[in-house]
Amino acid sequence: MPLLSGCGTNVYRGEATADYSFTEPLPAGPFTYISALGCAKQDVDLSTGLTITGGPAHDDGPCITAALAKATAEHPVVLVQDGASLVSSIHGPAAGHWSIVGRGAGFHGADTLFGTGFFQKAGTNDDVIFNGDGPHAGCPSGYSDPGFITPGLPPPRGNGVTLRDFAINGNRGNGGNGNSTTGDPRGTGTCWFMGIDLMDLDDVLISGVTFYNTSTYNLRLSDVGQATVQHSLFANMGLLPPGYYSQNGDGTHVNGPANDISIHDNYYITTDDAIALNAPEGWGGLITNINISNSFVQQGGSMLRAYTNSSSVPTGDALPVVSNITVDNLNGSAYICAFFGDGFLHNVTRRGTIKNFLWKNSTCAAEFGSGLTENVADITFSNYRWISDRSANPFLDIKGGHVDRLALQNITLERSWDVVPALVRVGTGQAATVDELSIDGLRFNGISDRLRQLVLLLPQSFITRIDVKDVTSDYVDVVDNAALAGTIAKSSRSATAGR
Repeated sequence: MPLLSGCGTNVYRGEATADYSFTEPLPAGPFTYISALGCAKQDVDLSTGLTITGGPAHDDGPCITAALAKATAEHPVVLVQDGASLVSSIHGPAAGHWSIVGRGAGFHGADTLFGTGFFQKAGTNDDVIFNGDGPHAGCPSGYSDPGFITPGLPPPRGNGVTLRDFAINGNRGNGGNGNSTTGDPRGTGTCWFMGIDLMDLDDVLISGVTFYNTSTYNLRLSDVGQATVQHSLFANMGLLPPGYYSQNGDGTHVNGPANDISIHDNYYITTDDAIALNAPEGWGGLITNINISNSFVQQGGSMLRAYTNSSSVPTGDALPVVSNITVDNLNGSAYICAFFGDGFLHNVTRRGTIKNFLWKNSTCAAEFGSGLTENVADITFSNYRWISDRSANPFLDIKGGHVDRLALQNITLERSWDVVPALVRVGTGQAATVDELSIDGLRFNGISDRLRQLVLLLPQSFITRIDVKDVTSDYVDVVDNAALAGTIAKSSRSATAGR
């Protein structure tokens, strides 16, 4: 393991190998090597939190924070992390105009980090990196950044934060050791600790970051716009136990409001939602124009969550809506493919708060397909394959709420069991309704039994119109067949079927 000398003593860079996550060359403009700051020693092993000789490492957090504090719009600060630092958090200015650029990072095996980056000091009880002007400015009055639900309106956004090509070891412990010593490994009841936590910003780039073992979410973006999250590894790597319970280890977590975000070419190994679009959280508000593409989920509670609760936030200051979402080539495995809702049944009062949502060209392997408890304007699954070996669950379970239009296009169900439930089940948790269900293209792999029904309607639930075409008739009784008369035709005011 090479040691470098210079203004920083015992700078530890780890092994230089082709496994580095490294996306771009050094900035063209002015920058400062963190090792040249003098007050930063960069002497930590990213896997252990100790020096390479096993001793206590130096806390570089205050030094890096002080250097970033000089950033202004006229004189942005770019720091090059050319080693590995122990930090008790890094606080970048709330207004932005700062960047941290590493020289690459990666993994040996399943849990050995190497390269440049940051290890969160035990007992810090804070995020690893966030933008704020005081000690955990992200938790005003003890609430999470900027709050699970925060009254009022967000402040004017800052501008310009780039974080790339380094690793973060968040040092999650058991609540008595590691980053959080509050008794809860996530943080306090109202203020959880993140890997990177940014709020009230435009023009954000997260690229080539290796996240590992953070207290809760790897990355949280609250009231952020014009952002790109790319080429990163999100790894809260505790294995999900049998019977799965959430460890709140989200990968990319977006709070409302948020706009114009591209999330692409990432890899997720999470213990909760790989990607979350949670409009009521933070200040609460519209999440719109989000493009998710070319990413893989090795493990997660869900591959994707989007929710609004179809009502105003309790303070009445924001109307959460999720709109204009395109998911393309997001593949992998999770406990559930997608969930539209927060997992609980609510008194959903506003119509169509999830709209123009398209998930296409993807494969999901999961025990459960997807679930919904929201009032939805339109959702489309297109060229989508669901792989599951569990027989008791449908492709989509509408547990409550109302859907204006649901379109299923070129869907493939792949199972190792012959017993297949309904494609869509309506009203599992409470009465639910659908105006229009369109099924255009349905195929099966590994199934020789007949589908019991396309749609299973539970009491007090109905679908107004069903259109079915291009469905493999060897396996499926289409809607005008006798096998479906009791479950669809009697409760639905119209139905058509075709080839």
